[in-house]
Amino acid sequence: MEIKDYYIILKRNLSLIILITIIFALVAFFFTNYQKPTYQSSIAFEVSRVPSLKQSDVDYYQYENYYSSVVSASLATNLSDWLISPSTVTDIFNKSGYPLPTDDIKGLSKVFTVSKKQEASSLITASYSSADQEQARRIIATAGQSLKDRVDEYNQAEASAKYITRVDSPVVIAAPKKILLNTLIATFLGFVISLGIVSIKEALK
Repeated sequence: MEIKDYYIILKRNLSLIILITIIFALVAFFFTNYQKPTYQSSIAFEVSRVPSLKQSDVDYYQYENYYSSVVSASLATNLSDWLISPSTVTDIFNKSGYPLPTDDIKGLSKVFTVSKKQEASSLITASYSSADQEQARRIIATAGQSLKDRVDEYNQAEASAKYITRVDSPVVIAAPKKILLNTLIATFLGFVISLGIVSIKEALK
């Protein structure tokens, strides 16, 4: 077939192509628009090592400031890994009074998103998403308390220094609905599928 033939076919089925494309776009628009909002919650958690002796208390030089920073960053990394472990996630949900979102071990490790901006930082951020606003707030708050409790356990086991923690209040916001993006994607898919339908229709002739 020549290009002229394709042009004739498209022109003959233009209304069908437009109709299918519009249907896909409208379905995506209304589905996304009326979809229940997803709430994103987040906390910032910082841990710092405080030496048992201050420089002013001894007559020799201490490298405590540098050492404390390194140890704090290392502990923050450990806490990040600990928070996303399936056993920890299960404990957090049990304490919050909510059922587990999944029974899959790998799925549980992806419930929380935990990150450190820099490797040497002792500040970590944790986030969680839910269709229930109160659940999003309570789960992330419990996660923050669990981190604090974990550090308290380190303090009880470590005699040479203590760790202090700071947990910011949970931030909960409604995630924006991707109406435009979903509509555009559906429009493109509708156009491609309409071309396929037209091709099958013409082939059957």
